[in-house]
This record gives sequence, C-alpha cells and structure tokens, in this order.
Amino acid sequence: MGSGGGLPGIVVAILSKEQIPDASFTLIESDARKAAFLATISRELDLPVTVKRARLEEADPADADIVSARALAPLPLLLSYCHRHMSAGGIALLPKGRNHAQEVEAAQQSWHFDYATRPSQADPDSTILIVRDLRPLDI
Repeated sequence: MGSGGGLPGIVVAILSKEQIPDASFTLIESDARKAAFLATISRELDLPVTVKRARLEEADPADADIVSARALAPLPLLLSYCHRHMSAGGIALLPKGRNHAQEVEAAQQSWHFDYATRPSQADPDSTILIVRDLRPLDI
C-alpha cells in the first residue's frame, strides 16, 4: 500500500520470483508518476505485479493474504487501510520507527488486533509489527 518507489512491494516480488513462483503482488499507489514507474519496473523485470493507481481508501478491497506499507501513516490510520485490503485471515507486516509502542497504544483505542514485533535489520531503533486478527473495536 502506498508503494512509492517500490519498497517493499517490488523488492519482495523480486525476492519471491524464484522462491514462490505462484505468488502475485498488487501495488496500490495514488501518484501517477510513481504508479507508472512501478508498472515499468514490473514489466521490465517480468514480475507478477499488478499496479493499481488509486487512493487506498477508494481502491477496491484487495483481499490480500499479506499487506504491507512503509512510512505511510500513523498506525491507527494505517490499520484502517490494512483492514480494508486484508483478507479475513490475513496479516500486516508494518515497518515502524522508534515510536512504535506509542503508535500501538494509540491504535488500541480504535482497533482490536494481535501483534508481535521483530527487530528491523535496517534500523536498530525500528521494528516490524506483525498484525493479525484485525477488527474495529465496538464502541
């Protein structure tokens, strides 16, 4: 979601091309220039990628098994996008910075979710949130 320069979507598509040949990827990007870049890279590298040029809140739900977004929005808003585009049993892999604990706390005011963390290999102050069982809180 918000695929921009191809992180992580294009990179994951490249890495999985040989390891998981049946995998397919949908990249949702609202910026026309970025979407065109992603489509060109996907075509040139013969990747199993579909690029949808749309805003996340307006795009048809992707029903994805795995969703990811990097540096897109604070976690409470990001989870609304994840919820829209994740399949019922799906997971979200969300790189988050040093304030991830505060973001989780804020998100728990609006969302129920189970999560685990993994250390980021790119930044020792960052983490990867692995979110499952995402649903809005009944208010």
